[in-house]
Amino acid sequence: VATGGGAWTLARNRSLVAAHGCLSVWLDAPFDLCLRRIDAEGARDSRPFARDAERAQGLYAERLAAYSQADLRVPVAPDARADELAAEIAAALAAVE
Repeated sequence: VATGGGAWTLARNRSLVAAHGCLSVWLDAPFDLCLRRIDAEGARDSRPFARDAERAQGLYAERLAAYSQADLRVPVAPDARADELAAEIAAALAAVE
């Protein structure tokens, strides 16, 4: 299940994930990459927190502490492909089993 960025910031949501034995994964993309992707999609208007880059960067910084509580951190490079990230997550899952 993929959540929006704010869902993981709530302790009760993190507790639910842990209580059900799920592995949480943080796709750790730098802020600049996130903003470039939002701009490439033309999605600033549909993302209320991304309309103002400075405000968005502040929110991103605030959320980092919660994101870092994920079970697995996967750094995301600008040229990373979805299949590469999926393979890294699958390898981590295999190591846990």
